[in-house]
Amino acid sequence: MALVRELVESNGDLLEELLLSLQDALEGNEWPPKRLRLAAVAACAEVLPDALNAALQREELEALLVKGTRDADSHSSRRFAITALSHLREATPAVVEVLLKASQDVPPVQADAVKAAARFRHLSKTFSYEDSLTPLAEALTGPSGARAYVAAQLLAALGSSPAALEVPGLRERIAAILADALRQPNAEREVYLDKELEWGYAWGYAVEIEPQGPLSQALFAALVKIWGLPE
Repeated sequence: MALVRELVESNGDLLEELLLSLQDALEGNEWPPKRLRLAAVAACAEVLPDALNAALQREELEALLVKGTRDADSHSSRRFAITALSHLREATPAVVEVLLKASQDVPPVQADAVKAAARFRHLSKTFSYEDSLTPLAEALTGPSGARAYVAAQLLAALGSSPAALEVPGLRERIAAILADALRQPNAEREVYLDKELEWGYAWGYAVEIEPQGPLSQALFAALVKIWGLPE
């Protein structure tokens, strides 16, 4: 993947070809081509996010990567697609749905969803902000601790980004959502994430349940991060 990234950096036209190749792969039924192309796109997104956005219309690019997150045949494809989306930095309702779903996926996908949530910097201006915030608010008080944890990470990233200051009242709205969740009785529940210990085609995953502390701890940390942003 490092070689692919270097080639794309030296020749911008290759990125457009890579995305067209990914589009063809996602329309097929073979999982190795999907996985390899999504891995290459994720590697490029890390160092060339602006070039990636320029290579394809934003809506088309997001739709392509969201489709990759739904590849039932390969958890690696889902991981790479989520990682690529996160390096675009923009959270839309579809991206929020993807992240929340990934929080309850197999351990490697769940782990990458947690990392991805921290990379987002702004909400899409194409949608009402509430379209993205409402599902996150619901996740904070819902039955899944992992889902609530990822929602808290994403809200912390969005609320602490300088981009939040460009939208009147947005940072305050995000902080209010977190504060309201912190006041709920289930905020004291313990959050557990799955840690992959071993994987094999014959037996699947050997998993260790890893405690993250009470949800209230993640909510409070998110609030501190948001209000630590200078005016």
